[in-house]
Amino acid sequence: MPPYIRCMTARRCLLLVALLRGLLACTQTVVEARVLDAEDRSPLAFAAVAAPGTSVITNADGAFRITLERSTDTLRISYLGYLPVRITA
Repeated sequence: MPPYIRCMTARRCLLLVALLRGLLACTQTVVEARVLDAEDRSPLAFAAVAAPGTSVITNADGAFRITLERSTDTLRISYLGYLPVRITA
């Protein structure tokens, strides 16, 4: 195969990889929510929210934003003095 064809083929493969990577990035799911006490509905500040490969802490209002790789990932929410909760996104 002539060198210019090999170069064009390599460029097309890189472009394809770049396009596929962009499509895969579109499959991520962003979850924005608040963690509240079940009884009095007060926000739980600084609760830990974890998913496979990532974790965040809620802000003073109990709000958080986390990006999941798959929409079927399970969130694990934990807070000192409370039982941990698992929620499928």
